[in-house]
Amino acid sequence: MVGQGYAWITTSMITNFVNSMDPSVIESMQGVVGFKPYIPASKAVRRFEIRWSKNLDENQNLQEMELNVYGMWTYDIVHAIATAAERVATGHPHILHQETRLNMNFTTILTSQSGFLLMNEMLQSRFQGIGGAFQLTDGRLIQREFEIVNVFRGERTIGYWNLENGITSIMKEENHTETNLTSSSKLVSVIWPGGTKGIPNGLFLHSKRFRIVVPVKIGFQELIRVVRDPQTNEITVTGFCADVFKEATKSLDYEVHYEFIPSVNADRIKSTTYENFDAVVGDITILASRFPFVDFTQPFTDLGIGVVVPKINKNNIWILLKPLSADL
Repeated sequence: MVGQGYAWITTSMITNFVNSMDPSVIESMQGVVGFKPYIPASKAVRRFEIRWSKNLDENQNLQEMELNVYGMWTYDIVHAIATAAERVATGHPHILHQETRLNMNFTTILTSQSGFLLMNEMLQSRFQGIGGAFQLTDGRLIQREFEIVNVFRGERTIGYWNLENGITSIMKEENHTETNLTSSSKLVSVIWPGGTKGIPNGLFLHSKRFRIVVPVKIGFQELIRVVRDPQTNEITVTGFCADVFKEATKSLDYEVHYEFIPSVNADRIKSTTYENFDAVVGDITILASRFPFVDFTQPFTDLGIGVVVPKINKNNIWILLKPLSADL
């Protein structure tokens, strides 16, 4: 599926690390189109890159690593924290010198007054950092402009995207802009998988009917639910995962034919193996033993992990050690 006729688009989660990947991995990604945060070229960025390389050369214990946007953002965030702390110390010296004492009763610990001031100063921080304009929105650093790159014998920039203008072919260094063009014509020609410039259109899929397995299990059926009509034996698949899959196929420019196949038959006997289906839709646990047979998507749900404990002895500071055994 990385050959001619297919198209791959990666988010910044992958594209940010392309330059740090093993050459064999990059070779398998030829033709991929990806988005990553746009960092304007500047003297400050160049000086930071030189310092980064020098630091790696002087510290033999540090693993050699290509500088990416996360390193720049981290530098800017540390700078924001330091300058915010300086403003708090200058404007509110009386708070920082309040007497404190060791309090081992965690249920009576009060909120730090200086913490609120530091947070407010952080949220109001505005400056031009190494990674571009620094400003927190709802407590998060939001990237407002992206670079569109094509992986082919390295990375090549083919365009830009921002919320106001969509896809553009603005050359930032030359301050040159092109308008009144369609989105596709604004991009430099993309070299797709297989080394072709012809846009994949999915025509080879028209004659194929995809076999999509859906897990049948007892539990949280809001994610995936399979109902079999006892009279007609017809299968109905509902749930959040099914909705995401159906909407994804609707967004394509061509029709995709598929059928849902339950992982067990009417007699509750396993009816599928890895070799006789094309994809699985549902809440599938990512296990190492499955990687030789399937490729997983990036998780699109975040249910989180919680711990339920009895509400007893709330004033006992050692309650957190109760689940631990002596052997452990």
